Amino acid sequence: MLYIFHVDTGTTITFDIKLALQTVAQLKEAIERECGVVSAHQVLLMSGGESLEPTARVCSYSAGTDTNPIYLFSKAAIESHLPPTPSIDYGSDVDLQNQIDASLAMPATYQTLIARAQLAQQCCGLAREQTRICERLVHDQHLQQQGWAAVVANLEDITQMFQSRADLLQQSFAVYLSERQRHMELLENFNADLGTLAKIPILPALRAQAEGLLSPDEQPSQPEKDTEGREKVLSLLRWISAKDNQSSLEQVAEQCSRGLEQFDERVMEALKAEVNAAIDSANKQDMKEIKGLGERLFALEQLMAQTKKLVQEQGELAQGFLQNQSRANNLGDASVLPDLCTSHRRQLLVMLQNHNKLRDIRRRCTKAKEELSVNIYHRLKWIMYVENKMMEVDGKLVMYHESLKRLRRHLEVLQQIHLAPQMYMNAVAEVVRRRTFSQAFLVWASNLACQLLTVHSEELARRREFQSKFDGHFLNTLFPGLEDTPPPFATQAPSVFDNGLPKLTAEDMESLRSQLPDLALTISSPDLNSITQFFLSKSLTSTDENNKEKDGASMRVDAAAKEQERARAPMLFDRGGFESETDTEEFEKIGQGATDSKPESFDGAKQTRQKQLEENLGNTREEVERLRSMMKAMKAVVHEALRSVRKELAVLRDRSSEGAAGLSKTTDQVREALSLYARECDRRLREREQELTVDHELEMADVKKMIENREEEICTLKRSVIEKESELAEHERLISTMRQKLESEQTEMRDLQTRLHQQLEEALEQARAEKESAVKNANDERFLEIASLTNSVTQCQKRIQELEKSLDTARSDQKRMVKEATEKLQMEYKSELQSIRSRFKLMTASSTMESSPSDSTDKIERPDFIELAGHVLSTASQDAMKQEKRSIEDERTDCVAKLVHDLRLATQVIEEKDREMEMFRRREVALTDECKRYKSTIRRLTESENFKGEPGLHKESSDEQLEMSQSSLEEVAKNLETEKDLEVEVSESKKVRLEASDDEPSCLARRLEMLENENKRLSAELQSLRESKESAEAKIEALEADKVRLEIELVKERPRNFAAPDSSSSSECREKDMNASVAVVSESSARRDAATSPKPQRRCGCTTCLTHVQKKMQKTATKLVEMGHITATSCDPGDNVLMFWDPTHGTYTLYQESTTLYFLNTDSSSELDLGSNPDETKNTQSIVEVVDKQYCHARKSENRYRVRRGTKFYRVVVKPVSNSAAMLASVQQE
Repeated sequence: MLYIFHVDTGTTITFDIKLALQTVAQLKEAIERECGVVSAHQVLLMSGGESLEPTARVCSYSAGTDTNPIYLFSKAAIESHLPPTPSIDYGSDVDLQNQIDASLAMPATYQTLIARAQLAQQCCGLAREQTRICERLVHDQHLQQQGWAAVVANLEDITQMFQSRADLLQQSFAVYLSERQRHMELLENFNADLGTLAKIPILPALRAQAEGLLSPDEQPSQPEKDTEGREKVLSLLRWISAKDNQSSLEQVAEQCSRGLEQFDERVMEALKAEVNAAIDSANKQDMKEIKGLGERLFALEQLMAQTKKLVQEQGELAQGFLQNQSRANNLGDASVLPDLCTSHRRQLLVMLQNHNKLRDIRRRCTKAKEELSVNIYHRLKWIMYVENKMMEVDGKLVMYHESLKRLRRHLEVLQQIHLAPQMYMNAVAEVVRRRTFSQAFLVWASNLACQLLTVHSEELARRREFQSKFDGHFLNTLFPGLEDTPPPFATQAPSVFDNGLPKLTAEDMESLRSQLPDLALTISSPDLNSITQFFLSKSLTSTDENNKEKDGASMRVDAAAKEQERARAPMLFDRGGFESETDTEEFEKIGQGATDSKPESFDGAKQTRQKQLEENLGNTREEVERLRSMMKAMKAVVHEALRSVRKELAVLRDRSSEGAAGLSKTTDQVREALSLYARECDRRLREREQELTVDHELEMADVKKMIENREEEICTLKRSVIEKESELAEHERLISTMRQKLESEQTEMRDLQTRLHQQLEEALEQARAEKESAVKNANDERFLEIASLTNSVTQCQKRIQELEKSLDTARSDQKRMVKEATEKLQMEYKSELQSIRSRFKLMTASSTMESSPSDSTDKIERPDFIELAGHVLSTASQDAMKQEKRSIEDERTDCVAKLVHDLRLATQVIEEKDREMEMFRRREVALTDECKRYKSTIRRLTESENFKGEPGLHKESSDEQLEMSQSSLEEVAKNLETEKDLEVEVSESKKVRLEASDDEPSCLARRLEMLENENKRLSAELQSLRESKESAEAKIEALEADKVRLEIELVKERPRNFAAPDSSSSSECREKDMNASVAVVSESSARRDAATSPKPQRRCGCTTCLTHVQKKMQKTATKLVEMGHITATSCDPGDNVLMFWDPTHGTYTLYQESTTLYFLNTDSSSELDLGSNPDETKNTQSIVEVVDKQYCHARKSENRYRVRRGTKFYRVVVKPVSNSAAMLASVQQE
């Protein structure tokens, strides 16, 4: 099977293994048929993050097994606003509570046993099913984790590739920026380069080719005016324009100018910023790593182990049911049924508990998979966002890269145009130099080849002739190596080259120099004379040498024929005249030696040599004749060869003329083909222009239609906007109506707030008093306990010292008694010994036989005395030991009793500490709940825009908070009870260890040491108790401050959210100004409240006074508000408010439905014509207009407004209203 895992829903899909042999595109089609996910929206990944290519085979990837599946992602599911629903196999979730209850109610019969056994088997089967589903859910979550790892790896690969492309572009851009200044200078010289190109003429030899590249329209129309056309100058610029017209060159320059202006350092910096932003967003580790996923999967694995144990237990219980059923069936005894039924009831309850545990584990696994699927969905949306952002930036990178490449190509064109004059002059000079070289080289090489061919042929002929004579002679063995022949060297002329070059000469180059003197100075011309002189000197030298040799040979042959007396040596010299340059070095040396030694040998042995010359004269004549005949034969051969060469040259000349004619004909055909091709190109170009024009018109028509459609849509949207505005106005009207309805609920909210403040103040006062008393009592008790413990420790130490002294005394008495007993026994022994000796002396007269018995008697009685002394000593030591043990036992009993008493006292201290800690914790919990209640109240007030008036809301929230506080108190009490039990157990275990210790005296020191350690521990606990008490007090103070802050926020939020509009006829501009003013006041007051928060006691007193005064003026103010004369919910500049005399504060106060006080600024008293005492004026109440207000707080206890220190209030500047008296009078009449 081929396994595909859909990560979005956590589903495993299996396909036939045959699909592994197909392509990935075919696999996507199969997935679309199976799952409904469109192929275009599918993303297939394997472990490691590698994406599956559509054209590759599935089997080419090492994925698709059950342990390593192919991971499937759906783009449509990721881009949707709602996360996809995870695939969960709910199976058969059966609640066995009713069935087990019904089974438990059955009577004790055999049928009940059968039914309960069947129910147990059902429980066992359901347990196995639940375990299978849980394992599937956990396995799916493991695969989802692996799929997410593959996505992260794929993102890292994409980020790396994106980084490499960005680095490549940055390198290319850096190279461009380094050359940008040079390109700017090149662009500035572009017009000058065009002027230079316009001055450079194309030489006549190049004109044919240049005119061949011109279009037919630009060529001369009258061929008969050849001379005038030749004389007309064809510039290099015109030739370039023929290939690419002038306007296109200017367009290239303009594009280069725009490109150079566009691509500068700012573009690169902006692009770097975008790239870095994309890479930074892709490298967020908090999004890549799902924190806590490993721990969650480990916990799920532990749950799986627990399920296996539960399944095993369910199976064992079910098997026990079957065994009991079979035993009861075999016994047939009904008396055992009640016991079996009772046992089965307990087992069924155990199975029900296990079943509920399995259901809970399954629910937790399901919840974990749902949460993981939602988490992965949001992270995949982030992945999509990051990849889309990188694709967007990558598109910009590609665009900049292509634009940069295009700009470089255009700049290369400009560079070539800039270098065109110099390259043109260099090319002309190079062509002239090459033509000169090739001509001279071909002439020299042809001459050299002819000469070497002649020399080589002569040498071969001479060797063949000699060899024909020498072969077969017996002297042949003395001269080996005569069969060798010289190899051919340079005997064939080279082929013609450089024949395709233009026919340029040095005169053309000189004419260019004369026409362009500026360029001539920058170009070095080749030295043509040196080339020609080199080859000419070689040719003349070889020709002169050959002529001299030939003339010398003929002269020597004639002299040898006339002078018969010459010897053999001159003949050898003559022969040397016919030798060529290829003769070996040995022959040259022989000839030279003969010539140099001729005078000496002729003078020294004239007679002898004369005879020899005469003898050899005949041989010389024969050889001369032979040579003449050879020369004649060679002459005939050369003449024949010359005739054949002339014939071949004539044939070659005819062929070259025919080739030239054919070439000219081919050239004419090519020109005609070029003209036809040019006309065809023009025709196609015109057709293409027409097609593009038609397409452009069609596109323009489509664009116009699209614009009309968009305009219609805009009109439709405008109409819909108007409708929405009307609906919005209707909604605003409904909102205003709702606000009016909420006015009735404001009174209830104020009453509730008053009650809350009173309850809060009472609770705080009570808590503070209890805290102070508890702290004082605890401190006193701790001091007393410490003092008593210190006294007990001191007494124990004194008692130990006394015991040590008594022990030393007992030991000394024991030693003294032992010494006295020993001395006494020694004295008695000595007296007895003396008496025995005296009796012995009296019996000296006895016989010898009588003396022996007396000696033996002495020997027998002495051991008796020794045993008696030993017995006395042992008895004394035993008595001393018993007395010591009794004293030690008495002391141990006393110490144990004191230790028990100390432990009892320590236990009491710990219990009191626990009670005090419990009290502090309860207070802390109560204050925390109260703060939470205030926070929830503020949150409800801020969200009251859609409030629809539920009367029981506050009551329900209070009940809920009361339940939460009670539950928290119960938890704290349980914790304290647990800690108390542990401490009691520790103390009891210590007591038992002390009582069970050894009775030896050394144990007493250990017990005392343990007692001291216990005292130290109690001291440390007392210190920690004090620290915990201080921390609890700090927490209480922090909670009180938090509560005060919440009160202030509650006071500020109420007028902001529950304020009703003063009048239905107030304009929209007035509402906007009011809202802005309220915002500013809220911001400033919030900032000030954060800095200075008043204490709740002082605020409570002010609130009480304010409420009392407001109740008096409530009736008048309510009527004025209903008539729309004043506002009681806001006090902003421009608002009309009711001002009245407040005797409690001794100043004029503004009526507001708020706990914050609003006092009249004394600066406004003169304008309102008010006195400091209301008895002096009759104007005790008035309607005024608010001009400005200041948020203040009382720094001193005694102040002009008679408020407590730290109280915050507003000081308001007002101005009188013209018709104030009339409005008040109308209200009083009503």
